[in-house]
Amino acid sequence: MLDAAGSPAPGVRIHVETDTGDYVTRTRTDSDGNYAVHVPQDVTVRVTAFRRGDEVVGPIGVADDAPTADLSLSPTGFVHVTATDADTGVALPVRVQLMPTSQAVPSVPGHFGEPAIAGGRLHVEYPTDGDVTVRAPVGDWEVLVSRGYEYELYREVVSVTAGATVDVAATVEHVVDTTGVMCADYHIHTVRSNDSGDDGHLKLASAVADGLELPIRSEHEFAAGFAQEIEDYGVERWAFSVPSVELTTMEFFGHFGVLPAVPDDSKINGGTPLWQTWPTAADPSIEFDSLFPQELFAQVRARPEEPVIIVNHPRGGQNYFEFAGYDPMTGLPDYPEYWDEQFPLVEVFNDSSWRQSLDRTVVDWLSFLDNGRRVFAVGSSDSHGISNSPVGYPRTCLELGTDDPETLSWELVRDVTAAGNSTISGGIYVDASVGAAGPGDDATGLGATAQVHVRVQAASWVDVDAIDVVVDGAIVRTIDILPEDASPANPVIRYEADIAIDVSGANGYVIVAAYGDSSLEPVHPGRIPFGVTNPIFVSP
Repeated sequence: MLDAAGSPAPGVRIHVETDTGDYVTRTRTDSDGNYAVHVPQDVTVRVTAFRRGDEVVGPIGVADDAPTADLSLSPTGFVHVTATDADTGVALPVRVQLMPTSQAVPSVPGHFGEPAIAGGRLHVEYPTDGDVTVRAPVGDWEVLVSRGYEYELYREVVSVTAGATVDVAATVEHVVDTTGVMCADYHIHTVRSNDSGDDGHLKLASAVADGLELPIRSEHEFAAGFAQEIEDYGVERWAFSVPSVELTTMEFFGHFGVLPAVPDDSKINGGTPLWQTWPTAADPSIEFDSLFPQELFAQVRARPEEPVIIVNHPRGGQNYFEFAGYDPMTGLPDYPEYWDEQFPLVEVFNDSSWRQSLDRTVVDWLSFLDNGRRVFAVGSSDSHGISNSPVGYPRTCLELGTDDPETLSWELVRDVTAAGNSTISGGIYVDASVGAAGPGDDATGLGATAQVHVRVQAASWVDVDAIDVVVDGAIVRTIDILPEDASPANPVIRYEADIAIDVSGANGYVIVAAYGDSSLEPVHPGRIPFGVTNPIFVSP
């Protein structure tokens, strides 16, 4: 295998199929560009060569009596990107994408098993030091550099020439004010889960590149965190690890985040308890072997870490609300013997937006609040495959009182999460307060009405169209956000005003949600922007 200049081409994947399209085998060229594959006798095969950033070679037919197949790549060049903060000049972890201007992106069929990336991209890279070099075919390509929702995008079209490297000095501007706030994704899977193929280092790098300070590993029945990956990359100033586990009752009564769950590396599965070895339920009509949910949750809460429980994806199939028959109209379960009255957190937004969840999990959440139970929402990605489920969409943004991950503790993250001192962001950041009270807090002595101060922030590339104001379970007001609503001094502030609400309800609370209808292209294709607060409890 040779490159366009006639030199050996290492690291090129060689795929072999029969002439009828049946996949046979694959290999990779060595440092000298050599490769060898074993194929069936008396069979004509087709050989395809692929290396990301090169044009695809083949498929080239090779007769059954041909012992060799020499291949050559087309001319390519390189793009070298360095990314820094526009204000400080400090190198930043970023997402770097190389996108076509008009040409087709070289690709091979999905069944070839090449690592998948977001559609239509030549490269998606996550340099934790802000420095990366990628290969590209000759021609014009767009370089897109991003750092999550709090930053503006950097875009530049470059011309790649054969054998040359073009340098891109990208500066990204931090525009959304999140002082004292850091954001968590409580539901991230890697190869430690049986249904994910993502490498832990890659998952962590993508989280940090997208500005997520609290990437929390949530493996099925495997207690783990990202502490080792954070140390390996040296990104302690950007991220903090809280170990956890996704308690997985398989097809029984759902999945639950346990935060924190400190791993014991001397034991199988990080010391995760054998939660599947429970005695048979007392009711003989129930055909399963397991402990009642309440008893299981009691076991979890008795752990020395004093973890909180998050009810993950509560609806659909055999998930917890379905299993217990929770009826949001009555606020009661059909099977109270399986119902827990203590869980403080529900994953209301599982890779979903405000409007997408409004008729389903939001209904459940509001029903708890309407019935006087203080259950708080979290938003997480439940990312299994990084190419189609980005880490950090959505994310739960916690009022931690610091911007330095190195000052955090597991206990602080746990307690602030459980207290609901947070908002959920899918690209939009919403702040709301009634006097000094913010999400999770009580505002009392207000009289019949109260003023809710609302601020909505979003980078210029994030669509923001409207606000819903929810009081006591009902959307009492929808406010269109117009371009002229943006602050003249800081257009990132799309809307800021005091909104009057009635606080005479018996279970008074207010929630504010903002949303758009265009996707978060080009960073997170297909994801819809939104932001929503946890409730502020209000009373006359």
